[in-house]
Amino acid sequence: MHLSSEPLWRALDARAVDYAFGSLYLWEHYKVKAYRARRRCRELQVWIDRWDPVICAQLGRRPRRDERPNTWPVTTAALELRLNDVKDRLNRRRFAFRNRQRMDRLLMLMQVELNGHADTVAYARATRDWLTGRDGRTPPRRQLADALGHPSLRK
Repeated sequence: MHLSSEPLWRALDARAVDYAFGSLYLWEHYKVKAYRARRRCRELQVWIDRWDPVICAQLGRRPRRDERPNTWPVTTAALELRLNDVKDRLNRRRFAFRNRQRMDRLLMLMQVELNGHADTVAYARATRDWLTGRDGRTPPRRQLADALGHPSLRK
C-alpha cells in the first residue's frame, strides 16, 4: 500500500501528509489527526500501525532542522528520480543483459552521464589514444564473456 492511495489522501489533507515527515513532533501530531479520522479510513490506521516504528526510528535519528546544513537531503526523492531514469534506460533491453562485468561497465558509464561528467569528445579521444598506443590493435574479443551456458546475471 502506498501513502498516496486515494482513501488516505481523502482521510487527511495533503498538507498534513507533507509535513508529517518533517520531524518526530510533526509525525506524532499527524498520528493524532489520523486517529481522529480512523472511522473514515481504516486503511490509514493500518498503514500507520505498520510503519510507525520505522518512521519513528528514522525521524528520531534525524538532526533537527536548525542542527543540519541546508544542503542535507531529508528524503530520497532525488535518488529515486535518478534510479527511475536508469530503470527507464535499461528497461527496453532488460532481457539482453546476461554478463555482470559488462553490465557493471554500462552502469558506470551511465553514472558518469547522470552526474553530468560525460564528454563524448573526451571519450572518443581517450579511445583513439588507447588504440594508437597499441598500433590500432584491439584486445582479444570476448574477454568479458561468461562460461558457455552459465550467464552471470541469470540463474
